[in-house]
Amino acid sequence: MSRPPTRNIPLAPATLDWQGNVPLSRQYGDIYFSSRDGLAESRHVFLHHNELPQRWRDAALRHFVIAETGFGTGLNFLAAVEAWLANAGGEAHLHYVSVEKHPLSPRDLALALGARPELSSLVPELLRQYPPPVRGVHRLQLYGGRVSLSLYLMDIAEALEELDIRADAWFLDGFAPAKNPDMWDAQVLTRVGALTAAGGSFATFTAAGPVRRSLQAAGFEVNKAEGFAGKREMLHGRMGRADNAAPAVSALFKPWFGYSALPEPRPRTALVVGAGLAGAFTARALARRGWRVTVLEQAAAPARGASGNAAAVIYGKFSTHDAVDYRFYQQAYLHALRCYAALGLGDAWSACGVLQLAVAEADRLRQAELAAAWPAQVMRLLSAVEAGVLAGVQLDRGGLFFPDAGWVDPARVCAHLLNHPAIELKTGCAVAALNYQIADGRAGEWRLYDQAGHVLGAAPAVILANAAGAAGFAQTDYLPLSRVRGQVSYVTATAASAALNCVLSFDGYITPALQGCHSLGATFDRGNDEMELAVADHLRNLENLEQAAPALRRALAVADAAALPGRVSFRTYAGALPVVGPAPEAAFYLKEYAGLAKGQLRKAYPKAACHPGLYLNLAHGARGVTTTPLAAEMIAAYIEGEPQPVPESLRQALHPGRFLIRQLKKNKLQITDDYRDVSGGIEPGTAIGSTEDTLKIRG
Repeated sequence: MSRPPTRNIPLAPATLDWQGNVPLSRQYGDIYFSSRDGLAESRHVFLHHNELPQRWRDAALRHFVIAETGFGTGLNFLAAVEAWLANAGGEAHLHYVSVEKHPLSPRDLALALGARPELSSLVPELLRQYPPPVRGVHRLQLYGGRVSLSLYLMDIAEALEELDIRADAWFLDGFAPAKNPDMWDAQVLTRVGALTAAGGSFATFTAAGPVRRSLQAAGFEVNKAEGFAGKREMLHGRMGRADNAAPAVSALFKPWFGYSALPEPRPRTALVVGAGLAGAFTARALARRGWRVTVLEQAAAPARGASGNAAAVIYGKFSTHDAVDYRFYQQAYLHALRCYAALGLGDAWSACGVLQLAVAEADRLRQAELAAAWPAQVMRLLSAVEAGVLAGVQLDRGGLFFPDAGWVDPARVCAHLLNHPAIELKTGCAVAALNYQIADGRAGEWRLYDQAGHVLGAAPAVILANAAGAAGFAQTDYLPLSRVRGQVSYVTATAASAALNCVLSFDGYITPALQGCHSLGATFDRGNDEMELAVADHLRNLENLEQAAPALRRALAVADAAALPGRVSFRTYAGALPVVGPAPEAAFYLKEYAGLAKGQLRKAYPKAACHPGLYLNLAHGARGVTTTPLAAEMIAAYIEGEPQPVPESLRQALHPGRFLIRQLKKNKLQITDDYRDVSGGIEPGTAIGSTEDTLKIRG
């Protein structure tokens, strides 16, 4: 299997010729679907021979996973969706995972699907969310939430290495083996077999002998059938190997980043601690899947901490290098744009664009390199004149423009997300301790207590989304969470500054006027716990604007910085990436992985033990508005046993166990009485971690 490249190499989009309504790939010299009737071909080969409509009529079906090698025009996907919506129960969810190395442009996709009147009701939504040609994984939520499409835009070998799924059915649909041999490589088909659920099926248009033998070697029982439109033969079959009930293991997998599904049977109820963006998005992701969720917030209302600023800017963290943190922030950014656009937030969300100004020469050089590496749909380089015209104000320098980015009102987003019949918000609830109990041999449940020992709630699943407060619990006190103070200045708009019509980003940011006021910020101060507004920080925000856009600074006409209103909040960090995933049992890690401290990296280690049903969604720092939508989908996928919306390398990079492993490898951790079994019991004097930090608003 190939490994990810060390630089972000742009994808080569599909280049097409057309034979009437049938697209022909120039890269492979082959057609995308039958010239006789592509939709009928999809139904015959992939739906009929995977027995899908019949399998979907099972009333007990909760979710179903289709994996596809070659998204192409999306015809197979839409054929499957059409049949799914007509046959599966309303509570069931279809996960469609598809790989594509050369994605079609939106224009070509629309042309290829436009000749299919039977699918006309499904095509517009796919086109609205269709991602730009950016290498990585793109999760689309479609058709009333009943279908998730995960597009792996990358080479097939890399994609299969990054996948961690149990596919119920495979659509093996690359171009013909003679035209695209890499898609049908024996190693590829071995991995297909490993990623197939027990009893899972496959179907493919080809009957080539090497393909048949490779599928048999991968564990499939292979049958031949009559092909479509006079084609003599095609292949289909079922997984015949009983050991496929066990999870597949990627070459990337490390045992300390493992996890286990929630025990069943158990009620589908969950407790979320914290009602900021991380908690609100997590609660909504679970409610959308049929869970009943109670959100416990210690403040008097949601979004009172870092999620409470008047406006939060959505922006990515882009690089030409393929480091894991950049890949996560890039994927989270594109996911967030789709998410906010689909939420129906009204004027609480503005896709006005973000212009990242090149303040220094090094910025200009870096931006030019980025613009060359990323599609114009994502970012484009502007001269000073172009930037000024686009922004609506005088600018002395150009920059990098992100056309689909913008700002949101986080408090209104949280209120929107929590306004759901399956979500109950309880404010004034400070959680002091967690206790896991198992009774009568049934699946256990967590009980959450206040400082006085009163039970605040009980459920089999608990998600800690309370920022730095998570370090106050015995189960998670090893987390290296730190708080960073940030101050935003609110500046009254003038007639000149009100012309600003996009967000300007520099060593800080300024938003367009919102209700007559610009948000200008934000400072970044470690080791400062002061809650009062600081005049020096207002001056720092104004100075950063002066260096980036002096004409706009003059237009604001601030006479007295001490009189400016503003807001102080604290962002939580745990290094370069958020903390998203199951909560490890520290005692297990320190005992079972002690060999790592001695450099024993190749030893056969057991899979990680995590607290059953306890998950973390924390430490999103200053980018929480961008990263929490994707992180919430990850948490829901963990709990439901669904395919993850991120590749395996990113899932592991965000895993909470990384801190224990890092310290073990540095030989800085030892097993002590401090790492006892902390699954249960309230200990006197247990610290209460603050769910949201207090704030000050003046003016």
